Amino acid sequence: MTTTDVVRTQRDVLLAIRSGALPPPPAGAFLGLRIEEVEPGAAVFGWTPQQQHLNATGTVNGGLLATLADFALCCAVNDVPADAPVVTQNLTMNYLRPITLETGPLHARARVLHQGRRSATTEASIVDDGGRLHVHATATVALAGRG
Repeated sequence: MTTTDVVRTQRDVLLAIRSGALPPPPAGAFLGLRIEEVEPGAAVFGWTPQQQHLNATGTVNGGLLATLADFALCCAVNDVPADAPVVTQNLTMNYLRPITLETGPLHARARVLHQGRRSATTEASIVDDGGRLHVHATATVALAGRG
């Protein structure tokens, strides 16, 4: 991005990351998360699990799926100022079916259910390319810096 570009909201930041104008956050880059869609009150992140993401039983580690969900859940709250942190207060994960390498690419589709001045309630579904639901997540996120 150049100094003449204006990034006002978290949505602007996400769109700049998706276009390559800004680098992704280190944790997202480390895992290989992809921003697939950004709309007001919604975000979709993509991720393709690899061998190193499996646990001893050959399924994807649940903590990594929680990280995927958390990225999408927080980024769905994207109308806040670009420098305002959105911080997870609680995260509930419902693992509905195992995910293996054969499952293929995943998509965490998140949306805002309710947003107040200081917090927001969000939900996400992690689905495969065929739209099959594997994980459902909900979160309450704090809108830091808001009074």
